[in-house]
Amino acid sequence: MSSQISEIEQEQLIEKLEIFKIHGRDKRGRKILRIIGKFFPGTDISIGSVSFSLCVDLFLYLSFFCF
Repeated sequence: MSSQISEIEQEQLIEKLEIFKIHGRDKRGRKILRIIGKFFPGTDISIGSVSFSLCVDLFLYLSFFCF
């Protein structure tokens, strides 16, 4: 991959690799967020794309507020 890819491509890469997953529930019934570091392309994506992906996709799914 090139060293600089667009934000849209970065978001698509995050979704494609399924870095963040909702993985079951704990003993109290809360949803568990699983971050898979093995698939995390740290050199290809920016922190802004990761933050955006977490805020939009996961925090809304988990019914939290993103600050």
